[in-house]
Amino acid sequence: MEDQRFELVKCAFCGKAFAQEAGKRPTCPDCLAEEDAVYRKIRNLVSNNPDRRMNVSDVARILGIEERTINYLIENGMFNLSLRSGVISSRLGD
Repeated sequence: MEDQRFELVKCAFCGKAFAQEAGKRPTCPDCLAEEDAVYRKIRNLVSNNPDRRMNVSDVARILGIEERTINYLIENGMFNLSLRSGVISSRLGD
């Protein structure tokens, strides 16, 4: 049986401290549904507008989401961000 290591981390969404398995994204159980909802909103916007080049500021303004939240999702591999153009794209390619 493998030992599970837990660490005390701060939730990236609400700032609350909580214990989680080492190496997982720092989102508390209370905020997981919100993270998923934000992810789906962004993915739908990007997927439904493939010809529109949107950066983090554009997506934040259109959806009313904080830029730091979008950056968190990018940093955790949920979206791609072109370093050259600054344009967001879905990792799933859909």
